[in-house]
Amino acid sequence: MMNRILRSSFAKAVLIGALSSVFYLALLSFFPIFEIQKLKVQDSFFAVRHQWAHPPAVLNDFVLVTVDDESIEKIQEKWPFRRSLYAEFIEKITQAKPRLIAFDLVFSGKGEPLDDLLLVGAIEKSGQVVLASFVDTERNYIPPLKEFVRHAHAGVVNKLLDRDLYVRRATLFYLGERGGVIAWPWEVEILIEILHLSRENQKVDSKSVRFISDGKADFMVPLYDRRGFAVNYRFDLKDVAQVPFWKAIDPRNSADIFNGKIVLVGATSKVAHDYYHTPLGFMPGVVVNMNLLVNLLAKDFLKKVHPILDSVFVFAFIFLASYFAFQHNVLRGLLVLTAASICFLAGFIILFVNRYLGDCFTPLFGGWMSFIGVTFYRSFHTFLENIQLKGKVVTDPLTGLYNRRALESRIEDELEKIARTTGARKTDSFYDLSILMIDIDEFKKVNDTYGHQFGDDVLKNIGFTIKNNTRKDDLVARFGGEEFCVVLPDIGKAEAAQIAEKIRAAVEAKKFSYVNKMASFTVSIGTASAKADHLLGSRGLIRGADQALYTAKRTGKNKVCLHQRENR
Repeated sequence: MMNRILRSSFAKAVLIGALSSVFYLALLSFFPIFEIQKLKVQDSFFAVRHQWAHPPAVLNDFVLVTVDDESIEKIQEKWPFRRSLYAEFIEKITQAKPRLIAFDLVFSGKGEPLDDLLLVGAIEKSGQVVLASFVDTERNYIPPLKEFVRHAHAGVVNKLLDRDLYVRRATLFYLGERGGVIAWPWEVEILIEILHLSRENQKVDSKSVRFISDGKADFMVPLYDRRGFAVNYRFDLKDVAQVPFWKAIDPRNSADIFNGKIVLVGATSKVAHDYYHTPLGFMPGVVVNMNLLVNLLAKDFLKKVHPILDSVFVFAFIFLASYFAFQHNVLRGLLVLTAASICFLAGFIILFVNRYLGDCFTPLFGGWMSFIGVTFYRSFHTFLENIQLKGKVVTDPLTGLYNRRALESRIEDELEKIARTTGARKTDSFYDLSILMIDIDEFKKVNDTYGHQFGDDVLKNIGFTIKNNTRKDDLVARFGGEEFCVVLPDIGKAEAAQIAEKIRAAVEAKKFSYVNKMASFTVSIGTASAKADHLLGSRGLIRGADQALYTAKRTGKNKVCLHQRENR
């Protein structure tokens, strides 16, 4: 019973899919072998969306002041600029009444005393400045100069790099040795300032960051995973309203563009070495930060598909791929699997549009590998069977056609395939098996009249004619004496009759030469079909075709007769 079940294509595909799913949950979830490949596929979703989707409306609230190559050239100062320039900038922009001014530039350590004094005064006068800090490689928190942070808050601008050095995630808090939050990211500091959230009362756990007021969460940011927040990249530098730093500080230029805006200042010049690889390409660090900040303000949070659901996807696609490989030939399997891959990919795109990120790579990769593996297995299995079959005496020495042993073996194999069909295929006439029993009319007279040598030539030539009028995948065998049998896989009753008539007409039209005389011969043919005639055993199928042949011989010869159930 178990062997019979395991011979089913469906059962084999279920087993392969289930083992792959268990392997995925037990191993790949803990040892991300395909982590980079999975992330690259997810990156493509961001890149495609960026081509057709508009940036979020909240981006219109921002103006980016860029320290670009043009600014470095126009200002004619070495990088980094003296701090008095930033003081001048703050004073000018503050007059335009922006919502906030935030620098993605770290003012750590002391500069020129006068420059530092001017910058402290400008920050104090503005009262709405956020500065940048960072955490070094030894996890030491490096804030701006303490004089600056007396009148401004500072946020960490470190980037969280994946193994391929891409920035896809961000840390939403930095914990001290005792477990408390010692610093917030730059983007969160800006968020706190804009939304007037409380720094004194917040809750941080493995699932979210919450800012609480009066016992209720004023603002909650869900974490993507234990590593932090997944940046939902919506735009790059060219999508952002930007003003070069040199124009912003030029007294001849109006500052009205900054009125009511969130003004961010960051380096976009390659000289600053603040560029990162992202799903949308090579991007300045300040634009990476802007994407995260816009995500927070718009509550545009990415969620992770649960690993169990990912494993279900792995099972489903590998099962389908394996089943297609077992049930179809290579070309048809490729077409069906390609269509299934497109549908599967469309499902992940729908999830992505709804802000869910799942593992699309592993099921697709596993499915195609399963398809290739099963296809090679089937080919190798067929190759071994052919070798085994060739090791036996499977051909008729006179005609070169297959003999009765090969015929019966092939019929058994084809009937077994029919037994495995399910669903619509079970009643589809395309998935039938037909055989033709062919007998040369009056062959005994041929031997008596022309001799056995000529009779042998007739057998060989008629065998060749039959073979020449069948398909490559059909099997033509000499059944015995003057009888031939043709196995027609995937041929229904009506089509079998057409092929039989084609063979009958071809034999009748053939001329044989004997001692300067021309002779011709005819054949009678009986057909039977496994499903159409309910003959699902090899002996019954052969007997059914033989009975139809007997009817053809009895009713006049040189004709085709189909098996009728009442003939049995």
